[in-house]
Amino acid sequence: MAPLVSVIIPTYNRRRYLLAAMDSVLGQTLVDWELIVVDDGSTDGTAEGVQPYLHDGRIRYVPQPNSRQSAARNHGARLAQGDWLAFLDSDDCYLPVALSEHLDALRQQPAVALTIGGYEYLDDQGQSLGERRPWNESGLALADWLFNCLAMPGSVMIRRDWFSRVQGFDSNIHGADDWDLFLRLAQAGCPMGWTKAMVCQYRQHAGSLMHQLAQHRQGALSALDKVFRQPDLPPDIEALAPRAMAWAHVVLARMCFAGGFADAAALDLEQALALDPGLADERNAQLLETLLSPVLLGSQSQIDLAAIVTPHLPPALRSHPANIRRARARADMAALFRWSSQISQPAAWPAVRRAFWDGMRQDPGWLRNRGVWSILFRAWAAHL
Repeated sequence: MAPLVSVIIPTYNRRRYLLAAMDSVLGQTLVDWELIVVDDGSTDGTAEGVQPYLHDGRIRYVPQPNSRQSAARNHGARLAQGDWLAFLDSDDCYLPVALSEHLDALRQQPAVALTIGGYEYLDDQGQSLGERRPWNESGLALADWLFNCLAMPGSVMIRRDWFSRVQGFDSNIHGADDWDLFLRLAQAGCPMGWTKAMVCQYRQHAGSLMHQLAQHRQGALSALDKVFRQPDLPPDIEALAPRAMAWAHVVLARMCFAGGFADAAALDLEQALALDPGLADERNAQLLETLLSPVLLGSQSQIDLAAIVTPHLPPALRSHPANIRRARARADMAALFRWSSQISQPAAWPAVRRAFWDGMRQDPGWLRNRGVWSILFRAWAAHL
């Protein structure tokens, strides 16, 4: 009998993480699944590490010549027997209720073919860096996806026929192949819904940062370009092309600033302003808030970008000092609110306290926000 869900894990030389990923599938509250591990040419003893798991008939190990991650995912999907596909990267882990939460959401939204949950960021040592609840950020229309990748592979479940309809992952795109898939699904009219629960732990690696940034840049811009090259685009979507491309450069600039590549970041900002002059005027505050928000990077904690970015802002952005102060304050308050769901963690009290004082110095108006005071007092009480 075919399983209900097929979980696909592509892996390449990540044995030390892969076994934890497999354990997280075995630990699911749902038991009606199969697990397909596609080994993309590993040379680190992955095959030997997986061997003890193969006594469970639900688990298959599939080696292939190195073809990169998207091809490995597609290979697994072709072998899948379940009606629903779930993709888990080999350095990430599911939370125990992940598959059950997705299926519960699907039962409540029977027309939906793709569900998207929340996820926790982990550093290289497995320590929490915060959480993301994308359902608080926007809707799920194509126009929303053009400005924000609302998911990652481990946070979604997709019906197999819809995955096949858009021909799976594009093996020619690297670094943003997941966003490319979600964009094509949205463009094709795939009905999407939220799984309003945390389903996955997403590990952040330091790795070769410049290589990662270059790969992500090429992949992200290619994914957007594919959307706007499609014939017969609705006029309202076609009109978004300059703004969407500009915003991609803003996000890339933020990543470059976080990685210490200020010159590359400055070039991205110049391109963003050239594509969308409104970023220097009516959307100036939104741009500054995004640039100055803390970013997660590898084994480091949240990086405060304000001190890094501000001296390198183009003149058109530096001409709004009040907006810069407000943006810095909003970024600090965003960090404070992110910690509110992890108030009992040892790192919560110093992080909340620092975000509070930094934000107040930039914009004392936040003193009138009851939610801020509530988080501050809860954090203080939890760590007395």
